[in-house]
Amino acid sequence: MRAFAEVTDGVLNSPQRGYRDKSLQRAAAHVGFEWPRITHRAIHDSQATRAIWHWLQQRPTSREDRV
Repeated sequence: MRAFAEVTDGVLNSPQRGYRDKSLQRAAAHVGFEWPRITHRAIHDSQATRAIWHWLQQRPTSREDRV
């Protein structure tokens, strides 16, 4: 979820460790993924990750590109 953190709020843990990771649920909610009634099954986690990945691919690659 590091790539997601980088393009959203960009909170750094430290310069050495990079951006603070986000939870799968938080990232999925941000991109509009709707969880089925039963969450955190392998298939649903994969679908959420796929939705986040596709959302990331549609974003500019760097923070400067978004300004």
